[in-house]
Amino acid sequence: MSSNPDDEQVARPKSNRGFASMSPEKRREIAAKGGKAAHEMGLAHQWTFEEASAAGKKGGAKTAETYAKRAALRHAGFIDTEIRDELNKLKKTIQEQEHE
Repeated sequence: MSSNPDDEQVARPKSNRGFASMSPEKRREIAAKGGKAAHEMGLAHQWTFEEASAAGKKGGAKTAETYAKRAALRHAGFIDTEIRDELNKLKKTIQEQEHE
C-alpha cells in the first residue's frame, strides 16, 4: 500500500450541519423568512426597472473597460498578473532544481 493519500479514496462522513446539507426547499424557506424580515424592518430594497438597468449598464461598462485595458496591455507586451505569477512559480521551481 502506498502512503500517498491521493492514491486512496478516504471515506468521510457527511456533515449534517450548514446550508449545504439542507434540501433546496428548506434553504428556500429560510431565505424567504430572511427576505420577509428585511422588508418588515424596512431594510430591504426593491429595484425599479430604471435602477436595475442603470446598475447593469454600469457593471457592463466596467467589464468592457477592464477587457479593453487588458487587451491594450497585452498588445504592448505586458502579461496578465495570473500568467506572470505562474511563470514566476515555474522559474522558481527551475532555479530550485538547478541548485539541488
